[in-house]
Amino acid sequence: MTGLPAARVVVDVVGAVRRPGLYRLEQGTRIADAVARAGGATGKADLSMVNLAAPLADGEQVVVPKRGAAGAALGAGAAGAGAAPTTGPVHLSTATLEQLDSLPGSGR
Repeated sequence: MTGLPAARVVVDVVGAVRRPGLYRLEQGTRIADAVARAGGATGKADLSMVNLAAPLADGEQVVVPKRGAAGAALGAGAAGAGAAPTTGPVHLSTATLEQLDSLPGSGR
């Protein structure tokens, strides 16, 4: 069918980007597209902590951390199994099973 509007997602881009804010992008776009739409990463951004190839989901918050900020957050979150859960983005490489289960669309 032609003439139908393209499906859109709304994402919140924050952190070390030139123009943080809400952006409407076509469904199927990637995190790299959202960062570019927000004016690109700043010189202080640590893009190694962001999977730029990941597809965007509606309502997602894309966080571009500053260099050095992510290491401090990981150190605080890795205090032990008894530590209180942290809020904010879930880093897939260091997340606990409980944190992974809390992600939308990852239910069993």
